[in-house]
Amino acid sequence: MPLNNKRANRSRLSTLKRKNVSPPSLKLILLKCSTPIFCGLAFFLLCVTFHLHDNYDKSAEMLRPLSVIDTPPKESRDYYPPYSDKTNAIIYMAQKSHKVYLRDSMALLSRSLDLLFKNYLLIDDHYTNVTVFIFHTGDFDASDLENWENHYPAATKGTIQLVNLLEKDSPYWKVPSWLREEDLPKWRNPEFNIGYRNMIRWYAIRMWEYFAEINHQVGTRYKYIMRMDEESFIHSPIRYDIFRYMSKHGYDYAYRTCSYEMNALQQIFHNYTTYARSTFGNKWTKNRHFSGAFCGFYNNWFIGNLHFFRSEKVQHLLNFFDKEGYMYRERLNDLVIQTGAVYTFAETKRIHRFLDFSYEHFTLDKDGCPKWGSLSTGYRDDSAEELVASFVQKLDEANCTIDDSLSKRIVPGLHVSRDSVGDLSPTYHHLPPKLQKSTLLSVKAGRIDLPNRGERSG
Repeated sequence: MPLNNKRANRSRLSTLKRKNVSPPSLKLILLKCSTPIFCGLAFFLLCVTFHLHDNYDKSAEMLRPLSVIDTPPKESRDYYPPYSDKTNAIIYMAQKSHKVYLRDSMALLSRSLDLLFKNYLLIDDHYTNVTVFIFHTGDFDASDLENWENHYPAATKGTIQLVNLLEKDSPYWKVPSWLREEDLPKWRNPEFNIGYRNMIRWYAIRMWEYFAEINHQVGTRYKYIMRMDEESFIHSPIRYDIFRYMSKHGYDYAYRTCSYEMNALQQIFHNYTTYARSTFGNKWTKNRHFSGAFCGFYNNWFIGNLHFFRSEKVQHLLNFFDKEGYMYRERLNDLVIQTGAVYTFAETKRIHRFLDFSYEHFTLDKDGCPKWGSLSTGYRDDSAEELVASFVQKLDEANCTIDDSLSKRIVPGLHVSRDSVGDLSPTYHHLPPKLQKSTLLSVKAGRIDLPNRGERSG
């Protein structure tokens, strides 16, 4: 057979695999055979085609890279970013003033970005393979972006992208069609407005759909997504490519701290298990037993693999939560939903807890004092003692009561703690033995990294 015909056959097989087209019938091919040699070759190609067809992972259709996009998108959307060949994203969902907690969100966001650039993006030019997405609902405009670009080195221009989720045709900031916004007074904690519940849905479900869509339509290739909040602060240098580290070790999910608030999911997860088994029978399996006593991944900072969260099994679970309206009717937060998905379907070896860098995230009370969260120092931070001492001094100046005896409450108050590394998510920290006997200094409030929990802490 001429070489060009062989190439044509290989191209046809590639097209069938890509488009999930059913292979041609054996009868049709054999009818077209004119010589024994051609018939033998045709039969061989047919067998290969059936093998490719049967083993094709349909979930990959949702994550097609640039090389297999058939045609450019018919139209661009206002909420699409420009094309980039970067594979990693850091995302914020931000506003200039917080409607629920009544804080100066713009000042917090600016500080978070400054620390992010200083302690990661500008080290070894990590920004060259990262896009920082600031998602919002109309708070920011081109002048804000220009200010940031003038504030950071000129070489980083284009690193920050603004995306307004309220742009026309955007489906990402809406109450689901099967729920009614006017029912808010009947839902749990009605003081939390619709925007807050949209935010929960965004982080639990919609953000994964957004990146799958732009990968398909724009041709981007984003794979790892890191979340940051406006009050997320990275206090010590990360001198390695954290996304490459994820890829090298095959991690699907990584987190920094954990929070004990999973009891809300216990009955709901039982409902899902019953539903899944009635749908899939014995084919449905989970990787581990789930308990409400487990620590949830404190997901104001995490890194997730888009391919994992867009896989069929994870999407089935997330769609269940979405259709039941738990995020709106019950104010079930994205922490417990995301943790439930990871605990259920991620292999143990593909979950990782980073403990090397210092990280802060607190929710403040009405007086401006921390009521939930932590400043957790990392084992690679040589300035950990000074960092905590400075933070405690600022708390004292703000008249925020800090007392180690408050750690013994059911919901601990603001206190300083030294935590054994061996007790912080021993299943997922993947640390060498020499580090497991050390301790890490932290300031905590709420049920964050409670002591002596062993494997229940992850």
